Amino acid sequence: MSLMAYATTKTSIKFMGNQRVTLDLELYFYPFYFICSLGMWLSVLAIIGWFIKSLSETKTNLKGI
Repeated sequence: MSLMAYATTKTSIKFMGNQRVTLDLELYFYPFYFICSLGMWLSVLAIIGWFIKSLSETKTNLKGI
């Protein structure tokens, strides 16, 4: 997921330099890519937090055994 977030961020930076727009509305592509990459980075942080929480719970359960 982190690689996808990195690639989307990199693509949005490329689109910012291209000045490409949509056909009908003539809106730039890069804001939409930045929003997607931000969501992916938040997902990566949530996965890391979940992983650390599960490790700490497992460690706590092992102390009781």
